[in-house]
Amino acid sequence: MDLEVLLTQKGWFLTFGTVFLWGLAMNVTPCVYPMIPITVSYFGGMGSGRPARTFLMALLFVIGLAITYSVLGVTAAMTGRLFGATLANPWVVGFVSLVMVAMGLSLLGLFQMTVSSGILSRIQEIRDRAGWLGALFFGLVAGIVMAPCVGPFIVSLLAFVATRQDPVMGFWMFFTLAFGMGLPYLVLGTFAGAVKAMPRPGSWMLWLERFFGLVLIGFALWLWMPFVPAPWKIVVPAVYVALAGLWLGFREASGNERAGFKAFKRALGVVAVLLAAWLALPLMASPPPPGNATIQWQAWSPELLAKAKAEGRPVIIDFYADWCAACKELDHKTWSDPKVAEAAQRFLAVKVDLTKDADHLDAVPSAKPYDLVGLPTVIFLGPDGKEIKDLRLEDFTPPDRMIARLAEVP
Repeated sequence: MDLEVLLTQKGWFLTFGTVFLWGLAMNVTPCVYPMIPITVSYFGGMGSGRPARTFLMALLFVIGLAITYSVLGVTAAMTGRLFGATLANPWVVGFVSLVMVAMGLSLLGLFQMTVSSGILSRIQEIRDRAGWLGALFFGLVAGIVMAPCVGPFIVSLLAFVATRQDPVMGFWMFFTLAFGMGLPYLVLGTFAGAVKAMPRPGSWMLWLERFFGLVLIGFALWLWMPFVPAPWKIVVPAVYVALAGLWLGFREASGNERAGFKAFKRALGVVAVLLAAWLALPLMASPPPPGNATIQWQAWSPELLAKAKAEGRPVIIDFYADWCAACKELDHKTWSDPKVAEAAQRFLAVKVDLTKDADHLDAVPSAKPYDLVGLPTVIFLGPDGKEIKDLRLEDFTPPDRMIARLAEVP
């Protein structure tokens, strides 16, 4: 979408409205939708039962999200750095993970102590005051987690802001985008916190807090998966889901006084074990038969591209990073498809890992000539060695569309 044309023809109001709606649509992207259960867990575990207060906390969460997104977006537009590359830094991931683990452990009851009623009252007062800042801080952290999702519209927005060279306008553009993205979390957070106001005889609510705590800890593990060796990317999530489900379903006694809720817990435990088995299936998968086509990716080098040009061979260059969920989805669903691999046989296939280099692309020889704005990015070079810019891909592309795109390359 050409925002410059939209602004000229429709004005600022419709331009900002379009940006808001695209932010809302971003909730279906791979980096954003995992935050839905995390948000529900946070407000479900921390809500006080007062709808107005819960709504304001959820609003602060969305404002924190919008601030982070705006700062990252303007920084990316003004410096040319990849949007969301912050997660390439293990120190940032470690900090965010520790925050999530601490929140999860508090919901699991590890921080509870037997103290006098006066001290408990004072602790509760401090917690109520910190709740506002905690919600804002959680929004800031969530913004970092969601940042790696870069689609065609954000690329257009980044280019638009960079062309205008107006940081204030760029900030509000991305603030609007992020607020559109955060609207569902405002609704979900308010609803989850309002659950606290429902009548709840028995101890089932304690079990629910345990559930929320384990979700938060599981999310911290998920953040670390890009930094662990390949087999553990499958083993750790599968084992965690199985153990968490077994503990919640069969070991945790809260809520057992209700027969129906106890049956629900048992069913959840069984479902968790089945889900863990499904997650572990790739470990048992056999390699594809020798006759099946597979893409033979090679590392980038100027000599390799020069050779392809001399031979008149077209080239695919796939830029990816471990923190880019859409890149992983592209590998898992598209590049692994036998029909896509067959259509790509006539190409030289080059894969460039920008996990560690995303913050200084100007110094990366493989990325510098192509003006990358975000990931994933797939470019196609014709037989003459020049990029066919109209065919560039900057979002997840399903197999059928990829096959059609490959067929357009001479």
